[in-house]
Amino acid sequence: MYIDARELASDTELEADICIIGGGAAGIAVATQFAGLPLRVALLESGGQEFDYETQLLYDGDVVDDTHFDLTICRLRQYGGTTNHWSGTSRPFGDLTFRPRPGLPDSGWTLPLSELEPYFKRAHSLCRMEGPYRYDMEYWGRFDGSRMFERLDCQLYQRADSMKFNQAYDPLLKGAKNVTVYFFANGLEFESNEAASQVKSLTFGCLNGKRHGIKSRYFVLSSGGIENARLLLLSDEPRKNGLGNDHDVVGRYYSEHPAMGIAGEFVPSIKFLRPEFFFDLNPERNAAAKNANLRPRLTLKPETVLAEQLNQCLFDLVHVFLPSAGVESTKALMDHTSNWSIPDGLGSHIANIARDWDHVIDAVYKTAMEEQSGLINTLRETAGILVALEMEQSPNPESRVSLSDSTDFFGQRKVTVDWRMNSADKDRARRAMEIFAAEVGAAGLGRVRSLLDDSPAWPDAPYPDGLYAGWHQMGTTRLHDDPKKGVVNRDCRVHGVENLFVAGSSVFPTVGIERPTMNIVALGIRLSDHLKSLMEIG
Repeated sequence: MYIDARELASDTELEADICIIGGGAAGIAVATQFAGLPLRVALLESGGQEFDYETQLLYDGDVVDDTHFDLTICRLRQYGGTTNHWSGTSRPFGDLTFRPRPGLPDSGWTLPLSELEPYFKRAHSLCRMEGPYRYDMEYWGRFDGSRMFERLDCQLYQRADSMKFNQAYDPLLKGAKNVTVYFFANGLEFESNEAASQVKSLTFGCLNGKRHGIKSRYFVLSSGGIENARLLLLSDEPRKNGLGNDHDVVGRYYSEHPAMGIAGEFVPSIKFLRPEFFFDLNPERNAAAKNANLRPRLTLKPETVLAEQLNQCLFDLVHVFLPSAGVESTKALMDHTSNWSIPDGLGSHIANIARDWDHVIDAVYKTAMEEQSGLINTLRETAGILVALEMEQSPNPESRVSLSDSTDFFGQRKVTVDWRMNSADKDRARRAMEIFAAEVGAAGLGRVRSLLDDSPAWPDAPYPDGLYAGWHQMGTTRLHDDPKKGVVNRDCRVHGVENLFVAGSSVFPTVGIERPTMNIVALGIRLSDHLKSLMEIG
C-alpha cells in the first residue's frame, strides 16, 4: 500500500512491527523480505515516486573539502534512492576487504566473509543481475592477464541494465497488504527511554508543515551513508552526544572511493589490441555469456596489495580524442602524397611527426584496424588513452560527518562533511600507478606515464583534474564488535539499543573497491533474516 504522508491528519500516530526509514536499495531490500508475512511493516520515504526538487534540497549541508561533491547532487532523495541513476554495476566483496591488513589501521571486518557469502547469491538475484551468480573469470572465458602480468589481475563485474529498485519492486510492495510505504515522510528524531536502551518512537515530518509519529517493535535506519549518522546525532535526548554515540564514533570513519579520472597516459604498442584483448568470452562453451552484461576491470593482485601494504585499486583505460600536431602533419603529407605534391613547411611537418611518433603510430594502427583496409587518407583525430584510477580508502576516524549550526526546513541541524584521506593513501596510489606502468611495459603493451608523480594537480585540484570522491558514501555507522570502535554489532544492531538496526553502506568498516550496491543488499537480507528470528517468523 502507498500513502502520501502529507495527506495524513496532523499529528497522526502510527504503529508497526517494523519501521524502515529510507526507501533506497537497503530499505527496499529489507521490505521485500517481509512482504506477505503476518506483521506490519512501515517504510518511510523522504521523497515520492518521482524526483522532487524541494525534497532533494533537504540533503543540503556544508562540505569542507572541494574535492567532495555538493551534497545535494551526490544522492537522490526519492523512492528507490540512488538506484534511480545507478549504472547497475556491482559485485560481491572479496576476501581482502574483510582482512585486517598491516599498514591500514582499523581495517578489516569483525564479521567474517563466510557469514555473508550465503547472502551474496540472494543479493545477486534481488539486484536482478543479467548473468548467473559467477564472478570468477575462469567460468566466463580467458583472461590473458593471468599469464601476462605478475602483479595485476582482473575483477569481474556484472550489470543489471536500468535496474531501479522502486520500479522493480513496485508490484510487490504496493500489493502487499502488510507493507505500507509512506511518501514525503522525513525522519526527524528518535525518542528513546530514559536509559537510551530502546527506541520508543520516531517523529517524522512533511514539507507541508505536518508532523507525525510512529511506534514500532523494531526500527531499521536505511537513509544512506550521511543521513544515517545525522539522524542518530539528532536524536540527542537523553544522550547529548546522540543515540548510540557514547564513544563518539557515530559519523566518524566517513569513507568514499577516491578517484582520479586522469591518473596517467597510456601510449599503446602494436601488440595492444584494445582492452577486449584481456577478456575473451567463449559463448560456445558457455551459453550464459551471450545474455550476461559483463565488465572486467584491471586491479592489483591480492598478494601484491598485501606484500606492499597498498590499498586496493582499479584501473580503467579511457579512450579520448586529443589534438596531435604529429597526426595533423601525417594527414597533410598523405594528402599531398596522393597527388605527388610537396606541402609547404615540409621540415615542420617532419619535426611534428618525429616529436609525436607514438601518437602517429597509434592513429595509423587504429585506422587500419577499424577500416580493415590498410593505411587510408582519412586518419581520424588521434585517440589518446588515459588511465583512470579508483581506490579503496583506508579507515580514518578524522574523516567524519557532524552536525553544523545551520538548520533545515524542519529546524533540524544540517550536516558538515569533512572528508579526509590519510596521507599514506596518496602515497599508495602513486605506488599503485608505478606498478601498473611497469606491468604494462613489461608485457610489451605500451608505455604508461603516471601523472601522480609530477602533476601539480595531484591530489588537491577538484574534479576532473585531481582527486575526487566517487559518490559512494560509507562508513559512518561502522560495524565492529567493540562499541568503542563501531556503532553497530555484527547483527547491525546499534550498540546499547535493543531495537534499532542500521542497513546500508554506512556500516562498512572497510569499504573495499567493489561497487557497494550488491553488498548493501546482502547485508539487508541478512538483517531481515535476523529480525525474523527475533520475532520467531519462518
